Amino acid sequence: MKNRKFEKIIKCYDLNDKDIRLKYDHSYRVADLQVKYAKLLGFSKEDIEIAKVIGLVHDIGRFEQIKRYKTYMDHVSMDHGTFGAKLLFEDGLIEGICDNKEWYPIIKFAIIAHNQWQFKKCDDERMNMHAMLIRDTDKIDVLYLSGTLKETNLYPDDSKVSEKVKEYFWKHMLVDHRELKTHNDDFVVKFAYPLDINYGVVYKEIKELFEKFYDEIKDNEDILEIYNYVMKCISEGIDKYEGTR
Repeated sequence: MKNRKFEKIIKCYDLNDKDIRLKYDHSYRVADLQVKYAKLLGFSKEDIEIAKVIGLVHDIGRFEQIKRYKTYMDHVSMDHGTFGAKLLFEDGLIEGICDNKEWYPIIKFAIIAHNQWQFKKCDDERMNMHAMLIRDTDKIDVLYLSGTLKETNLYPDDSKVSEKVKEYFWKHMLVDHRELKTHNDDFVVKFAYPLDINYGVVYKEIKELFEKFYDEIKDNEDILEIYNYVMKCISEGIDKYEGTR
C-alpha cells in the first residue's frame, strides 16, 4: 500500500527521470525488506512498523540531491542521510508519513546512520538495532538493482583498480572517496558491501544476489579475485549464522 504523504512529496519530482524513479522504487522495496527481516529477527509489532517507516524514508534526501546536483555522489554534493533527516525533522516532511513523535528519535538516528561508511553506535540499543537493519536492507536492494535489474553501473570496465583502493579493501578498511580515481575503484568499494553486514539472517539473500554478478566479472582477474573473496566471506557469514540458530 502506498503512503499518501510520501506520494505527495514525490509529486514534486519528475518520475520520468530514471534516477528519480529508481530511488522511488528502491524506497518501497527497502520498506518491504525492512518488514521482512524485522519479522525474522523477532522485532516487536511496534518496531516492525518503525522499521517500515525507516525503509520508506531512508533515501528521502536523494530526490532533492538528484534534482539539484544530478548525482548520487555524496562527496561532491551533499550527505543525503543527514540532509534527509533535516527534511524530515526540521522541515516537517515526516508529519503524515509517521505521526508517532515517540518514534522520531529512532527514525532520525537510523536515517543519518544508514549511509555512513563507519557506523558509530550510540548508547540506545533500540536505535542501534534499527540503524543496523536499514544498513543491511539498503545494501540488499543495491545489489538487487545492480545484479538482477542491472539498473546501476556496477560492472567493471577497462580501468585499473588503484593500488591504494586495493590496499584498503584487503585490510577491510573504509575507503576515503577522495581516493577513488577510476570507475573500477568505485566498483570495488560497492562490491565490498557484503563485508559490512550486521545481521546474519540477511546473508543467504545477499549470496543469491551476489551470484548474479559472476558472468559479468569472470574474465576480469582483479575483480574476480575480489568477488571470490567476498563470496568466501558471505559463506562464512551464513555458516556462522546457521551455527548460532
